[in-house]
Amino acid sequence: MKFEKVLVEEALAFYQLKAQLDLETTYMLFSPHERQFDLEQLTAEIENIQANGLLLAAKTEDGRLVGYIQAEVLPLAKVKHTAEIVVGILADFRGQGIGYQLFGNLEIWAKEQGIHRLALTVMTINKAAFNLYKKVGFEVEGIKRQGILLGEEFIDEYYMAKILT
Repeated sequence: MKFEKVLVEEALAFYQLKAQLDLETTYMLFSPHERQFDLEQLTAEIENIQANGLLLAAKTEDGRLVGYIQAEVLPLAKVKHTAEIVVGILADFRGQGIGYQLFGNLEIWAKEQGIHRLALTVMTINKAAFNLYKKVGFEVEGIKRQGILLGEEFIDEYYMAKILT
């Protein structure tokens, strides 16, 4: 497995990865078929994230994108020390240490950038992701009550963060 920045030339492959994740799991923000493909908009999004943050993909040896971690940093004085994290890994590739490696690469990048805080949210019912985040050092800071409507059920989310030293 290779871990490399997503290039603008990979916009279609990145979209396909995210659309597949939308189909495979209820834990991503988008529901199946809710995500729209707009090459110009996605290319601009990739460029913006790479300029102010990190968009790193897990790639098979033949270059297929099978997971990603996204760290967005707002260029504002009061919050530029914080990176907001999104992560997704295709079902066939979960449980192989890819998430752990993505977070390891993220932390190296964050320290190089002077990032002090990594933050994310996770649905309380997503035990696998929650366990991964705990394993890599994230702690629960609070609960976002009924933050997600999943079908007919409201789901709480954990606010989690890791302070880098």
